[in-house]
Amino acid sequence: MEILIIILLLANLLLTFLLWQSRTQQKKDVQEILEAQADHLSDQLDYRLEQERQNSLLQQKNLEIGLGDRFSSLHTSLHRDLTDLRTEISDNLTKNRDKTDERMKQIQESNELRLEQMRQTVEEKLEKTLQTRLQTSFESVSKQLESVNRGLGEMRHIARDVGTLNKVLSNTKTRGIMGELQLGQIIEDILTPSQYEREFATVSGSSERVEYAVKLPGQTDQDYVYLPIDSKFPLADYYRLEDAYESGNKEEIEPLSQGPAK
Repeated sequence: MEILIIILLLANLLLTFLLWQSRTQQKKDVQEILEAQADHLSDQLDYRLEQERQNSLLQQKNLEIGLGDRFSSLHTSLHRDLTDLRTEISDNLTKNRDKTDERMKQIQESNELRLEQMRQTVEEKLEKTLQTRLQTSFESVSKQLESVNRGLGEMRHIARDVGTLNKVLSNTKTRGIMGELQLGQIIEDILTPSQYEREFATVSGSSERVEYAVKLPGQTDQDYVYLPIDSKFPLADYYRLEDAYESGNKEEIEPLSQGPAK
C-alpha cells in the first residue's frame, strides 16, 4: 500500500514535471511566436509607414503642383482682370476728361457771354448814371452860377448901401444922432424906464443936459445918484482900429478896442 502510494506520488511528480516542461516549452514557443509576430508586425508597420510617407510626399507634391497651377491660373486671371480694369478705367477717364473739357468749354463760353452781357449792362448803367450826374452837375452849376449872380447883385446893392452909409457917417451930426439911437436902444433893452432918465440935467440950474442918466442908489430911498451917459460915434477911432487890424499892429488894436464910448 505504501509502495503504491509512493509509486503514485512518483508518477504524479513525473507528470507534473512533464507538464511543467511541456508548459515551459509551450511558453517558449509562444514567446518565439509572439516575437516573430512582433517582428512581422514591426516590419509591416515600417512598410505601411513608408508607404504612407511616400503617399504623403506624393500627395504633397501633387498638392503643390495643383496649388502652383491654381496660383498660376489665378495670377493669370487676376492679371487679365487688372488689365481689363485698367483699360476700362483709362477709357472712362478719357471719356470723363472729354466730357469735362466739353463742359468746361460750355461753362467758359456761358461765362464769357454773361460777362459780355454784364459789361454791356454796366456800361449802359454807367453811361446813364454819368449822363444823369453830368446833367445834375450842370443844373447844380447853373443854379450856383445863378446864386452867384444874385449874390453879386446883392453885393452891388450892399456896396451901394455901404457907400450911402459912409456918406451918412461922414456927417458929424448924423453920426451923433445914430450913436444916440444905438445908446437908447441898448439902455432900453437892459433897464426899465424907472431906472434911467432922458435929456437929464445932472447939475441943478445948469442948461447942459446929457442924453441918458442912470439912477444909482443914494444915501436914502428917495435920494439918487445919477450916472450921466452921452453917446458919440468915434468914426476916426474906428478907421484907425480897422487899419490896425489890417496891418496886424497889436499895440494900436488893444487901446482902440478897449476905449469907452463917450
